[in-house]
Amino acid sequence: MPGIGPKTKDKLNEMKITNIEQLVNTDLDSLIKICGKKIAYKLHNLCNPDFCESVDTKYTQKQIMKIITLKKDQVNNIYLINIIKKISLIVNSIALERNLIYRNISIIMILENLFNITKSRNMKVYSNDQDQLILQSTHLLKEILKNTKIENIRRIGIRISDLKQNTGQSAINQYFE
Repeated sequence: MPGIGPKTKDKLNEMKITNIEQLVNTDLDSLIKICGKKIAYKLHNLCNPDFCESVDTKYTQKQIMKIITLKKDQVNNIYLINIIKKISLIVNSIALERNLIYRNISIIMILENLFNITKSRNMKVYSNDQDQLILQSTHLLKEILKNTKIENIRRIGIRISDLKQNTGQSAINQYFE
């Protein structure tokens, strides 16, 4: 049976369990005592297809990222700042579409030698403000360019993370006709 290795087989043999029928007829508590909780539940579930556990199907997105490949390798700071501003607009619009706010902003750079450089910043409060993302992203880029000897940059991108649903404050115009 898949999932039963030599150690588990020895433990089952100690209980005089040598086939699947005997395993099916063994109660879960006995299996837990011999094999431990994790293996016991696994074996019990394999042998009892009617057994159901609730599964949390709620998916929470962990990050939004956009990386672009530059038409030619770059070291021009003004060009890179303009690219970061454009990527910021794209990433922020995705967050707005999905009604997400974020607290962490990262810049990702991949150099021509495929070396990666990443710099991140946590904001004090969650946001999905486009101007704030542009401001923080350009600051991060400038810090990287100032503090690191950069060769040619092949790809550059932005990642926002520490996401959560925007349940924020209602707009005042919602209360007037």
